[in-house]
Amino acid sequence: MKKELVKKIILTSLIMSLLLITACSGMPGRTPACTGDHCRYFVGSQGVETYMNRPPTNFYYNTLDAGTAEGNMVEVNLRVDNKGASDAYGAVFLTGISLTTFDLFRIDSMGKRPVDGLRTSQACYLDIFNVGDIKDVGTWNFMTRCTGGGISKYGDRTNIDVNFRTLAENIPIFQRVVDLGINDVRLQLRDGELTQFSLGSNLGLLNFGRSLMLLVSSLDFESFGGASFYLHGNNPQFPGGEADYKTFQMQMVGPWPAGTDYYTLNYQIRTCYAYTTYVSPQVCIDPDPFSSEKKVCSDYSQKIQSSQGAPVAVTNIRTENTGSNVFIEMTIRNIGGGEVWDVGYLEYCSPYYPSTVRDSMKNVIYVGYAIMEDRLLDCGNTFRMRLDPRTNEATLRCRYDIADSAYIGSAYETPLRLELWYGYEKHAPAPPITVRRVR
Repeated sequence: MKKELVKKIILTSLIMSLLLITACSGMPGRTPACTGDHCRYFVGSQGVETYMNRPPTNFYYNTLDAGTAEGNMVEVNLRVDNKGASDAYGAVFLTGISLTTFDLFRIDSMGKRPVDGLRTSQACYLDIFNVGDIKDVGTWNFMTRCTGGGISKYGDRTNIDVNFRTLAENIPIFQRVVDLGINDVRLQLRDGELTQFSLGSNLGLLNFGRSLMLLVSSLDFESFGGASFYLHGNNPQFPGGEADYKTFQMQMVGPWPAGTDYYTLNYQIRTCYAYTTYVSPQVCIDPDPFSSEKKVCSDYSQKIQSSQGAPVAVTNIRTENTGSNVFIEMTIRNIGGGEVWDVGYLEYCSPYYPSTVRDSMKNVIYVGYAIMEDRLLDCGNTFRMRLDPRTNEATLRCRYDIADSAYIGSAYETPLRLELWYGYEKHAPAPPITVRRVR
């Protein structure tokens, strides 16, 4: 157990660095390539969608094949398609299957792997806090916690360090991490129960959700029975988005139920993934809202008719100018037909997580950044919001200090750039399988 947890922690840091390399390569500047409500990429309410390829409808059980390696097997093939604008990191699961009656396998580049032993796995929680700073755009603080352990320690604390400079001497790809100004990663455990992961770097904003993908790369969906994926979204860098294919096999190993020649196997397909919503509405800044001069804009409340290429959308925005500040109120709504998760608890979305999922793990959205004129808005403590489960809505309230604006004069409009972070769960239809006994 000690060696396995250490390996998992070190692997986490390596995955973080590799994702950082891919996320930062070839990125444009801070301003996203598409900033309007009517851009052809940032439309629709879909994120990641999973479809069945030629779903099986019948499965034939032969008693002569019982106990053989490949006998009494049925295969489920899935296409996982990112139809939204954000990059996505997550996993697809088969659920509703008795693991005492069926052995369940994942088929991927690593071969055929069983979905078992899950009750000994350690779920990790990603804690995102102090998201950015009013004076420091693009800096996040976060920590991953893994319960259990039993790591050998000195006192109540164990430190694990990964030095990228040392790695770069033998593995050239890590030199790119060093070039970004990241020299090492430190992980710390207290009594084997708390793991801290620290990576400090002011990298600026990574477009299309890649800032969040960098953080959640420490989550391990494979340990809880998922077939994981990383898919680029449908955006100017990857028109059409990306898709992946996943394969599961079910092998019947339990005894045939007596007194029947066939029965129906019902199951579901669950997709859990991290995602972001980007929106950039125009906001009116009026240094003298009480004057009678003719202006190009004024305070208003507007419904945003189009969605933003994601299952969570900003549906309404209202502004109020006081002369020294602009107060902005936005309505955020889950419109995708699935469930919103606190992205830090996304591992717990697995149907094989061996404990009860708490309500506090659901309906949480983070404000990755809210910026006007290259300055973060003051949104108080509302960088972490909870959707009302009855209405699927939340309200975000922010303030912009006009005195710090680069331009003071007559009223004008400027884009507000907002990115929301969350986890999402979606179920795909799976037709039932008729299991028949042939002999």
